[in-house]
Amino acid sequence: MRNAKTITLSGLLALALALMLALMLALPAAAAGGASLTLYHERENVRFDLYHVAAEADAGWQPTDDFAAYPVELPGEDSTAAEWRAAAETLAAYAMRDSLETAASDRVAGGSVRFSALEEGLYLAVGETVRQDDMMYLPVPVLIHVQGDTVVTVKAEEAAVEPEPVEYRAVKVWQGGDSRRPLSITLQLLCDGRPDRTVTLSALNGWSCTWTSEPGHLWQVTEENCPEGFAVSVEQEGQIFTVTNTWQESPPPAGTEQPGQPGGTPAPGAPAGGSLPQTGQLWWPVPLLLALGVIFVGVGWLRTRRKRKNDHES
Repeated sequence: MRNAKTITLSGLLALALALMLALMLALPAAAAGGASLTLYHERENVRFDLYHVAAEADAGWQPTDDFAAYPVELPGEDSTAAEWRAAAETLAAYAMRDSLETAASDRVAGGSVRFSALEEGLYLAVGETVRQDDMMYLPVPVLIHVQGDTVVTVKAEEAAVEPEPVEYRAVKVWQGGDSRRPLSITLQLLCDGRPDRTVTLSALNGWSCTWTSEPGHLWQVTEENCPEGFAVSVEQEGQIFTVTNTWQESPPPAGTEQPGQPGGTPAPGAPAGGSLPQTGQLWWPVPLLLALGVIFVGVGWLRTRRKRKNDHES
């Protein structure tokens, strides 16, 4: 009988170790791909490309390998809606220029498109430009903090296709770092997502340039070799691109920006996504420790019961 009880206790200990190993393997894997993102959009059959920009870390955002080299300051909880949009448009141009691999792609059906099995973190959603008759529909690129089941409405802008050639202008703006500014910078102009030409801006041309395009094309601007110590953002207003270089007085290491709110608008009546523990907070061992506690309490109870029975028999 004692041997049977010894086997029982040994079995419980083995079960505890097996449970600990299974939870250590299963829980992080489930957390890594258990989020989803639903995009609501007003036009059917529009393709959206989704890019994984950054993961959450103890100190904030940790850019993925594809986005780590871009000199773009990721927005945080204190960033304005305009800063979220500027960061999204800047990163979208880089992603298209470099033909980055998407995390997922799909088309709108029934007013929405859903991406599942995502890791939590910061994502960039870029919709394709649609031309119909004399109008162009341009979904606004959006950065989204995906947590749990996240729902966002992506808006679109409309632009008339002019019958005559269109003139565009790019202007360089400097913020801080007076002594660190280079004598010139190089911009890359993208037409419909493809590099079209490069231009050099300096004090000689007033840090600006213009170019003319046939109507019906999508133009974007990126900065080539952003000056060290500066971050870049590109904002478009009509046919004018403002390329801003901001001096980082104490340039933070990559990924130190604080996570904030998505740059889109939650769909009416749709959940905005739950608040989950930040990556780096060790919440996953809690159920494991509870289970182990229950098992060891049971082991202690069996040992006490056996001792009392032996004492009674003796």
